[in-house]
Amino acid sequence: MSTIININGKYYTKSNAKISVFDRGFLFGDSIFEVVRTYRRDKILALDMHLDRLYKSAEFISLKLKRKGYIEKIIRDTIKKGNNKESYVRLIITRGVSREIGMDPHYAVCPNYIVIVKNYRPPPANPHKRSVSAAIVSVKRNHKEALNPLIKSGNYLNNVLAHIDAMKRGGTEAIMVNSEGYIAEGTTFNVFMVKNGVYYTPPVDAGILDGITRKILLKLMKESNIKFLEKMITPSELLNADEVFFTSTLREIQPVVKINDRKIGNGVVGAYTVRLLEIFNKNLHRFLS
Repeated sequence: MSTIININGKYYTKSNAKISVFDRGFLFGDSIFEVVRTYRRDKILALDMHLDRLYKSAEFISLKLKRKGYIEKIIRDTIKKGNNKESYVRLIITRGVSREIGMDPHYAVCPNYIVIVKNYRPPPANPHKRSVSAAIVSVKRNHKEALNPLIKSGNYLNNVLAHIDAMKRGGTEAIMVNSEGYIAEGTTFNVFMVKNGVYYTPPVDAGILDGITRKILLKLMKESNIKFLEKMITPSELLNADEVFFTSTLREIQPVVKINDRKIGNGVVGAYTVRLLEIFNKNLHRFLS
């Protein structure tokens, strides 16, 4: 098991990987990224969907990227070099080293392509061992007309502040609301709830990242004729849900049993959450490459 870092095609260890302090990703958070994970050693979940989102992020910030084939190759080559049983993979593309310290993106010389691969321990197979508590925090999600959450950027201070607030409130995870007071998303995950047998999740218009696992689950629910609705959710509705769970590439489906020190439903992992995880696992092979 090892951590390996690929910077512009050259490999480094955790101890000797370096990036310039004049890199705009370091100076301004002027970067985009994606996180993927492997299954069965080298199979990547929904890589094509992650790369599509990466290119949309790049378009949002006017960053021209190399072709997808190059990016896929450096990801797969670095996974192979890491030789882990399962891998966490973080792709970071910064605008590059800046000739001057200033806002003008034309100061950047050329983008830096960084792939970090490290050993990954998957979530427990038993959904009852995945559960977490959370807190609805006072730190609001970035307004989509200020810094659009659809951009998966390296500027994560909004999320960090939300997580700090959650810890102060006794939660292990933070749930943010948008500027209108509706539930948006968590720091690194999308939010779902179940009420009276129907699944609900905030729409993209709520100001959220278009999560890959979220998209997969909505597709699977539609195929399975499971009732779901994308709608604005109030904090009160979330607190009074029968079940709540988070979704992300690394978490898959993570049950939430308590929010703001208040039990969700019966305070245990619910049957609808377990059912959806079973459907996800059954169809997982369709999204691996």
